[in-house]
Amino acid sequence: MRLTKIKRILIAGAVTGISLFSLLSPLFPAFKDPGFLARPTGMGGAFVAVADDINAAWYNPAGLAGVPQQSVLFTYSKPYAGLDGVNISMAYASYLYPFRKQGTAAVSWARFDTVDLYQENTIMLSYGYDFDVIQAGVNLTHLNHAVTTDARSANDAVFAGGTSKNAVSADIGVLKRFTPTFSVGAVAKSLNQPDVGFASNDPVPSEYRIGAAKVFELSGSNITAALDAGYRNKEYNVYAGGEAWFLQNTVAARIGGNRNDASIGASYLFRMSQTSTLKMDYSFSWPFSIEGTSGSHRLSLVLQF
Repeated sequence: MRLTKIKRILIAGAVTGISLFSLLSPLFPAFKDPGFLARPTGMGGAFVAVADDINAAWYNPAGLAGVPQQSVLFTYSKPYAGLDGVNISMAYASYLYPFRKQGTAAVSWARFDTVDLYQENTIMLSYGYDFDVIQAGVNLTHLNHAVTTDARSANDAVFAGGTSKNAVSADIGVLKRFTPTFSVGAVAKSLNQPDVGFASNDPVPSEYRIGAAKVFELSGSNITAALDAGYRNKEYNVYAGGEAWFLQNTVAARIGGNRNDASIGASYLFRMSQTSTLKMDYSFSWPFSIEGTSGSHRLSLVLQF
């Protein structure tokens, strides 16, 4: 590889785990959640027990069973804006359809792109059902990741089988709403640990999360406090966040954090009719360990009808 490209890979490695060594080793933790969605990210990623809208497909598919309306979501994200030498972007789109007594289904697409270096694409089918005593859900996800090579690295033995790899993963989630204001949830992702290695076996690590959420009413405002704990690839993390809705539930503010970053967020809800709404979510995250960046920005548009 050219020296400039090696330097860019090393810079990206500090952000995403991508490195020259990663391409030669089964230790690269591919498909680690980068935080695609604005609303959950604004709460520090604490969303497993909240899971009350179309965002649930990514965080806990069991929550889909409680969403009463069709929904469409589009998100664009710019992680680590201004970071020299690396251009990262993320996109996400999802559609949710409730079948009433037959449960709720969703289809989602997500893309993580480190330009001219590395790309991940996922297509996810989700289903949630309310068993009265508990909500449960599953995801079936097609995973694809690819490395962009140059004239020299294209002939490397690592890529003898190609520069992209496909696999399928399975997730399961549960959600219990003990009261309208208190819920707990749990999710297990990549249970089958699919192999996405280029030159050798490289399983996607399973991820496990549990969480709790409590809603309070204060001076006419609904305030949600959420706390999650997660484990992936021998690493633990704790996610904490809050959300408050004001002005007859048309404006929201969020704050949250975890071991990696601190976040804030906001929303505005526009009521187009008695049954249709358009909501804009924004979040800003500040990393604790990455320097030379102006933070990560995410913007979501959510249509319910």
